[in-house]
Amino acid sequence: MQNKSFKHKLRAEERIAQRLQQIMQDLNSKNALLLVEGKNDQAAVRGLGYTGAVFQMCGSGGGTKRLAIATQEYNKIIEK
Repeated sequence: MQNKSFKHKLRAEERIAQRLQQIMQDLNSKNALLLVEGKNDQAAVRGLGYTGAVFQMCGSGGGTKRLAIATQEYNKIIEK
């Protein structure tokens, strides 16, 4: 019984991982800017395969003015 439950959980996690990869591929194909809180969040999305532009809200220097300038270059803004 435990083995069946473990296999079911593993399959669910594999489906989630595949879906995350699909989302990252979709985002990579768009001219998108991903807004994240800080460097750990940026590292996490990079680890998931996101290769597009990232703007760190904390520790980025320049704050909202820099963000306003950065967002003008992109068709889509995504907030994590």
